[in-house]
Amino acid sequence: MKQFGFSWEERLHKRKEYLAVYREGHRVFTPYFVLYFRENGRQFSRLGIAASRKVGRPVVRNRIRRRLRESFRMNKQGIRPCSDLVVNVRRCAAAATFLEIQGEFLRVVSRWKRRKQRS
Repeated sequence: MKQFGFSWEERLHKRKEYLAVYREGHRVFTPYFVLYFRENGRQFSRLGIAASRKVGRPVVRNRIRRRLRESFRMNKQGIRPCSDLVVNVRRCAAAATFLEIQGEFLRVVSRWKRRKQRS
């Protein structure tokens, strides 16, 4: 895997993968999204993003997805233990800037990291 790439293997693709994270994972609520974490037992983390029509038009939803993917891509080395992450985007993320989304994403990931280190 490239250090800063975002390969096919680093994405969640199937519905059953998303459902497993929802069912067995931990969730963290933020103003911009709900983030679900589940350890995956792999050597790398994987990301899945769910943005419903309630968030906005396709242009808005895709912009948010791109921002979340970029946040993940640039910081995936810091996600330990390696986990599957599913991000459910909330409506107010449409008005957020890239720095706000990235900051919130990093804050939640670091909270997950501290929680797993304690246990």
